[in-house]
Parts: sequence; C-alpha cells; structure tokens
Amino acid sequence: MNYLKQKEGEQLCTFCGLCCEGYFHSKAYLYNQEDEKIAEKNEAHIFKDADDRLCFVLPCPVYNQLCTIFPKRPSVCIKHKCDLLKSVFDGTIPLQKALEISDQMKTTVQFLKTDLEKIIKKKKLQNISMLMRDFYEKYPDNRVPAEIKKKHALRLITYAKFQFLKKKYFYEE
Repeated sequence: MNYLKQKEGEQLCTFCGLCCEGYFHSKAYLYNQEDEKIAEKNEAHIFKDADDRLCFVLPCPVYNQLCTIFPKRPSVCIKHKCDLLKSVFDGTIPLQKALEISDQMKTTVQFLKTDLEKIIKKKKLQNISMLMRDFYEKYPDNRVPAEIKKKHALRLITYAKFQFLKKKYFYEE
C-alpha cells in the first residue's frame, strides 16, 4: 500500500472512531501478549469470551474523540479494516466522501444512542443493535403494534438508516 493511502486511512480512522466507541462491536480480540500488555496498561476490561478467546470490552478506554495511543495501539486495531476504510485504500471512495459518510453515521449513532438511553436507562451500553434489541424486547411477540410504530417512527427510521449505512459502507454482513 502506498504512503498516501496509508495516511488517508489513518486520517479516516482517527476521525471516525465508530469501532473504538463500540457502536458496531462490543469487544475486540487480543491476539498476542503485546496486545494484552497494551490493554492492561490502558486499563481495558479484559475477559475471555464464550470461545475462550481473550478480548477487551468496547468502548475502548483510551478513545477520547480520537485514539490517544494510535501509534502504539493493539494489533487488533491495526489489522481491523471496515469496508469504508478498505474502499479508501482501494480508491473506490475518496477520503473526503469517506469522512462525510463517517460523519453521517456518527450523527445517526449519536441520535439513536441518546434516544434509546432515555427509554432503556443503560448508559454504559454503546452497541446500537443491542440497544434496539432491548427496545424490541418490550414486544415479545416480535410485532410492534401500529400505534407504537407511529409513536416511535423517528427512532425506527433512524435505526433503518443506521443499518443501511452499516451494511453499505462499514460491514457487509
């Protein structure tokens, strides 16, 4: 990869931070002892997942509007590349457009997070899909009545936008 693309990728990652904030994932894997040392040094909550793999909880404790340890971040962070970053690297999306997409997603996420936290009362949970799952759990038959759809239309539309942006630009599932 050429130097310019590498720098554009770094700019996108440090601007975006959606992965670091835990909006898409609730954990990050620790691949080696050096990663574990970095996580411990930065007071990350380390645990073993159901597959007995070592992880740390997201949001990352050193992310504060940008990665405060970017040059010495764990290998999981170095290796991780969302689809938007890959598109910048391969030139299919220019950096400026990628920054705009990231900003659009950040605005969408912030609305949903603030909105859902009022209802669910879970301030620590970041993952938007988990927050929406908690919202939907109020309707155990998996149907949201029409009057609820109308009452929560903005939330439901914004979540649909989140899912669209996530699948189109960040993580094709």
